[in-house]
Amino acid sequence: MLVLGERAQRNTNTWPSPAESYVATNKLTDRGIRAAKTTEKTQKLSDGDGLQLWLMPTGAKLWRVAYRYGGKQKLLALGKYPDLSLTGAREA
Repeated sequence: MLVLGERAQRNTNTWPSPAESYVATNKLTDRGIRAAKTTEKTQKLSDGDGLQLWLMPTGAKLWRVAYRYGGKQKLLALGKYPDLSLTGAREA
């Protein structure tokens, strides 16, 4: 909602920077991950601090961490769910 006299602010940086950390309001749960359905396109579920669970069209569920290094966006593969649990992915 835009109120007259105020500017709409848009966040163009969606990647966590070293100076700030984004917190997911809805953290992932094991129950939610098990119930997650795959679709024709890859879906990305965020747990916060760059941790993501990718739901692949093949049915695979893959852990990834998004981060920046040297000003460039990077992606680190951690493993496959359930081989790597939610707790294990958060600790990695």
